[in-house]
Amino acid sequence: MNIGIPRALLYYDYFPFWKTFFESLGHKVHISKKTNKEILNKGVKTAVDDVCLPVKVYFGHVLDLVGNVDRVFMPRVVSVDKNTFYCPKLFALSDILISSNTISPESIIDIEINFKKGNWHFAKQLMYLSDLLQSPKYQLWSAFQKAKKNQSIYTNKLKEGQLPSELLSQSIDKNRREILERAPEMRIGVFGHTYNVNDDFINMGLINYLSDCNIKAITCEMYTREELKNGLSLLYKPTFWTFGEEILGAVLRQVETREVDGIIIPVAFGCGPDSLIIEICERECAKHNIPLLILTLDEHTGKSGVITRLEAFIDMLRRRKQAI
Repeated sequence: MNIGIPRALLYYDYFPFWKTFFESLGHKVHISKKTNKEILNKGVKTAVDDVCLPVKVYFGHVLDLVGNVDRVFMPRVVSVDKNTFYCPKLFALSDILISSNTISPESIIDIEINFKKGNWHFAKQLMYLSDLLQSPKYQLWSAFQKAKKNQSIYTNKLKEGQLPSELLSQSIDKNRREILERAPEMRIGVFGHTYNVNDDFINMGLINYLSDCNIKAITCEMYTREELKNGLSLLYKPTFWTFGEEILGAVLRQVETREVDGIIIPVAFGCGPDSLIIEICERECAKHNIPLLILTLDEHTGKSGVITRLEAFIDMLRRRKQAI
């Protein structure tokens, strides 16, 4: 079977796992094209009014795959941890598209990933997936182990300082690789949802622009869970959102460690969980004199405006370093 995986949302987190899993069961995996204006327009036409830019982009990627593959993999990702949740819209991506008569239930693969219900629930979902794909049960455990191993390798490389865009890209041109390998002038924390940080179309080429300025981008994925927990220990109560905890953990650990010269947080306009997270980040960064830039992104955001703000922020950081 030809299975499509949209190059959006949690693609940057878990693609190595699902690619290995499906291929180990004998299926072919296809990913959608990189995000572009055409994909965005498809998603905008399909989405309901109150969804954020990344969800609109995701819908565009799904539509880019439908008709070109047998089924599109659209899991309902509720929780990958017993104490936190993903955004509620991730629970209902397939429902939104099906209710709008954009796709049929037969064109997608829909399972629930919810570790609040325990590991056994995930195992049962994988068994259901195996039945749906008509794959032999005896291959399931081996496929899972291979997928888990490749996901672990991917995660470890992220912790070593590599970016998903580098690891998931088919190739990086020579000039770009030379830029990535040179000693950086500064380090800036780019802390946000993985899809806002790694999708060049959504963030207007933020990471590449910093790289061109000889600045190393540090992301949430480069920290271990223990390192993020050290930052979260400054909060008087935990939050409930997976990405929110990652952002807060990365930002708040700078109060003690000062590992970066400044912080940029790309935020999708209308993101409910981030409205609270950003308020805490702004308050703590102001209290501890940590430079912070909030980049709000939607389908109307212009690249020139983003670049202007980045230029001003980087100039400020350079003057700040010279004054110290």
